[in-house]
Amino acid sequence: MELTAYTGLLRSSDFWESLVLTTRVAGLSSIIAAILGGIIAISLFMLSESAKSEAPRFWHRLFQLPLTIPHLVGGYIIVLLFMQSGFLSKILATAGVIDKISDFPVLVNDPFGWASSWHMPGKRLLLCR
Repeated sequence: MELTAYTGLLRSSDFWESLVLTTRVAGLSSIIAAILGGIIAISLFMLSESAKSEAPRFWHRLFQLPLTIPHLVGGYIIVLLFMQSGFLSKILATAGVIDKISDFPVLVNDPFGWASSWHMPGKRLLLCR
């Protein structure tokens, strides 16, 4: 059995960079999901205990709304909103908050992986109920 492909892989700097990015995104998204999940769970519990009307049902449905958005579509929405030529940068440039859309910070395809780190907790929070 040949192991040369695996030794080549383990010697590749691209593999190690990819592994670090994957671990960082998984760790950050897990921490973010745990914090936001705790806050949402406590909020929904307090809301349902304080009011025995239709208001808690509305909030439960509102929090379940993102369940209808598949991961691929959610990721694409993140790209369309937060890339440098995306919707948010155009709004900020039009409002005069930034001079041009290229002044918007790189949040998508950045080396740190912020976009993935924020997209995954949203899906994870909703799918773990």
